Parts: sequence; C-alpha cells; structure tokens
Amino acid sequence: EPPELSERINADRMVRVKPLKQQYLETASRYLYPVGYQKNNLICSNWDSEHLEDLDYRGLYECFYFMKNQEQCRASQYPDGIPGEEFESLLQEYLPVTTEQLRRYVEFDEKKQVYIWKGMGGRDYTPTAFGASIPEITDMKENEDGTTAITVDAVCRRTGNDCVITHVLTVRFDGAGRVKYLGNQVLGDGLEQIPAY
Repeated sequence: EPPELSERINADRMVRVKPLKQQYLETASRYLYPVGYQKNNLICSNWDSEHLEDLDYRGLYECFYFMKNQEQCRASQYPDGIPGEEFESLLQEYLPVTTEQLRRYVEFDEKKQVYIWKGMGGRDYTPTAFGASIPEITDMKENEDGTTAITVDAVCRRTGNDCVITHVLTVRFDGAGRVKYLGNQVLGDGLEQIPAY
C-alpha cells in the first residue's frame, strides 16, 4: 500500500519507493551485514543473555573476526584449533557470554587449551534463499537501560520478499563505535517461515 511500496521486478531485483534513513543504512552496514543470516544464527533465532546455549559460536567467531580485523580468518591460521584466550576474548567483546559458558557450549580441548574449529565452507551448511537475505532496519529505539532495540526485516532478494521475517535485535553501543549484541527475538511465526539453522 502507498506510500510504502516495493515492486518486484524479477527474482533478484526490487525497486524501493520510500528510502531508508541514512542512520539505519549505516548501522546495518556496520553491525548487521557482516553477521547476516548465513553461517551463523545470531539474528535468525531467539536468544538473550539468559539463553545463550544455542548460538553457533564457531560461525560467530568468523563474523566477529572479520568485523574486528577487516579480513577473513583462515583455517591455516588455526590448524590445531583456536587458542582459548583468543576465542573467548573475541566472542566476549561482542556477546554477554562467560568463559565457563563457552567451554560448556563449544568443544574445548582442555589439554591443548584450544577450541576445535574449522572454517565454514559450502559443504558445512545448505545454502538457502533465506540465507542470502539482507537485514534491513525499519526502526531503532533507545531503551531506558541504555540499550537499543533495532527492528529488522529480512529482505530476500532471491524471492523478492521484502519481509521474510521481522526480528528485534537488542544491542548496546559503547560510543566508540563498538557494539555488544544482547539478544534477538523473531516476531510472530517467523521461525516457521525460515529453514531451521
């Protein structure tokens, strides 16, 4: 319905009539695009600081490594696994997870003090149309506790769907350009609309 109208052109092209706010585009580009909906489940599952057990920390390590270093991590860097302190430090920079939790949720070799890891490739997951979706911010609201609630629509270019799911991501910005992801809630029956991770 006007004034918010998207017209499907073909399977991977859409025309936006109403532009997004520049702040939303910049925030998505910096904090959502590098994570996305593929190779991890940070923004396509329900979780919060009390329920961190189902996050894919190995996949998130790759995303956060790229966000921090602006380069991909390679399996050749970690032939025997990722050193415990390095893995924990990076994930704790972006998530409210403790060392004890990580060692419980992710395979950890006590003897070598490393997390078992190998880079994610095409053989490690099934590519789906949903995985290629773009997280598009439709609203941002500051909460009283200093966190920010970001409402996001997953826009699927492959199917021409401008809202496969809607979810609310809660984050804390530190003022120095860093972010801590604190929770995600997929709204409505969204989890039934996407492939299980």
